[in-house]
Amino acid sequence: MQTNTDTPRIYVACLASYNAGRLHGAWIDCDADADEIADEIAAMLAASPEPNAEEYAIHDHEHFPAGAIGEFSDLEEIAEIAAASVEHGDAYRAALAIASDHADALAYVEDAYHGAWDSPGAFVEDYHEQCGDVVPHWLVVDWAATWRASFGCDGWNAVRLNGETHIFSPR
Repeated sequence: MQTNTDTPRIYVACLASYNAGRLHGAWIDCDADADEIADEIAAMLAASPEPNAEEYAIHDHEHFPAGAIGEFSDLEEIAEIAAASVEHGDAYRAALAIASDHADALAYVEDAYHGAWDSPGAFVEDYHEQCGDVVPHWLVVDWAATWRASFGCDGWNAVRLNGETHIFSPR
């Protein structure tokens, strides 16, 4: 079943069916808590064509950050990642690229996120304008080099995702 939603979801397969050479599973929306996801998995297993179906594996996912979901990921973590992904969008997904885990990515978004820009240089140019720095019209500034010299080596991060550069300050 394909939908036109951006809701994070997982495809959960019944391993008893899989091992018997049959495909049986379900797409489950993860915009719910872990108990609701577990209930949907239990319902899928109960409807299995194989007797005593008890085990499952996550065989696919949609609208989750790359690498965030594994075959046997914890349902509580899946629900938390889905909620953060829906709430914070690309900012959260970009933070996962520099964070050590889900909680660290949330901390980056909440404490160190400075928005999405066309490039790191565009961020630096705007940063200087916001600080009231006046650049004479005759002076040509290489903003990308300014990023590398002033921000890029000082713990700032620029993460390119979906055509935008997400900027994070050091924490």
